[in-house]
Amino acid sequence: MLLIGGHSYLEAWSREAEGVRLFRFDRIVDAAELGEPAVPPESARQAPPDTSLFDGDLSLPSATLRVAPSASWMLEYYPIRELRQLPDGSCEVAMTYASEDWMTRLLLGFGSDVRVLAPESLAQRVRDAATAALDAYQAAAPP
Repeated sequence: MLLIGGHSYLEAWSREAEGVRLFRFDRIVDAAELGEPAVPPESARQAPPDTSLFDGDLSLPSATLRVAPSASWMLEYYPIRELRQLPDGSCEVAMTYASEDWMTRLLLGFGSDVRVLAPESLAQRVRDAATAALDAYQAAAPP
C-alpha cells in the first residue's frame, strides 16, 4: 500500500495487464478472492514501488523542504523531485504534492524535523495550523 498525494493505493499484479499496477482504493468497486494465487514474475515481486507516474506530472505543486537526518526516512515514502545533501547531515528536497491540506497535515506530523522553505503560502499554512493547535491546548489547560 502507498500514500501518494493524499490518496491510498494498492500495488498489485494485474492479470489483465500482465504487470504491476497501482489501484486507488477509493475507486475499487469490488474485490473477490480468486481460487488460485497470482503468480507474478520474481522481478515484479522484488521491484520497489513505481511512483514515477506521479513524479512526471509537472502540474503538481512542489515544496522545497529542509529535512533533518532524523526524518530522512520520509525520502523513501514520498515523491521527491530533487535532493541536495547539506554539510550538517540534513538535506534540501523538492517534494510534489496534490493538496495543500494534505501536505500541511503531513508536515505538522514531523514537527521541527521538516521545515518548509518554499512556497511561502505553504509555510504560512503550516505555521497557522501549528498555532491553532497550540492555542487549543492552551485553552484546554487547567487554571
